[in-house]
Amino acid sequence: MSSKNDYEHKYQLFVEMWEDDYEVAEIAKKLQIREFTVAGDRYKGQYYREHLHVKPGRINVDRMMELVHNLESRYGKLSDLIPEDDSQLIKLRKVVHA
Repeated sequence: MSSKNDYEHKYQLFVEMWEDDYEVAEIAKKLQIREFTVAGDRYKGQYYREHLHVKPGRINVDRMMELVHNLESRYGKLSDLIPEDDSQLIKLRKVVHA
């Protein structure tokens, strides 16, 4: 696998993990690269350049609404009936408290 293809593969994995609210340290470990590389221009920087509607340090409204709709489709209107350990509820909390 060429270096460029290796980077593209790792970047795709980064995007999936980043959008699933993994921490930089978790992503770095999975991709077997250093944390400062993930947090730098090649990964997070490229992500925010490609996703202009997502502002660093702000709530990703698109992601938040996607999770809300998923929860509503499973449980009806958002309420206390959603189990605390529901993985999408946990992700929603991470997105809102980012």
